[in-house]
Amino acid sequence: MLIARRGGLADASRSDLIVTSAGSVACGSSDPCERALGGRDLANISNLVKQSWAAIADMSASSVCSDCSRTLVIIRRRDDAGVEQTHVVSWDVTTQGRVAPEFLNLVSAVTSFFAREARR
Repeated sequence: MLIARRGGLADASRSDLIVTSAGSVACGSSDPCERALGGRDLANISNLVKQSWAAIADMSASSVCSDCSRTLVIIRRRDDAGVEQTHVVSWDVTTQGRVAPEFLNLVSAVTSFFAREARR
């Protein structure tokens, strides 16, 4: 899974986070994340990724806000038959309401883990 955030005109920040099913983690150079996921945190995120995605259409919500911060999420996973699926969703603050709650919950779970780690 990749979560990428890019700031708009007022915020030139960048944030990249890659998490694998084995719990390995890679971050953008300015993001602290030395620790891999494991235990309950990895299980919680894995359960969110394993949910049924058939009803969730991939989307990149069109926006009229060219200077807003955007979030991009790419999830690659195998379904029950072993076929790899890729889901891509992107949004900004003006289009977030059109994003499936399952994607938002997954992003929140992953980013909250790393926010807790950064405070340690």
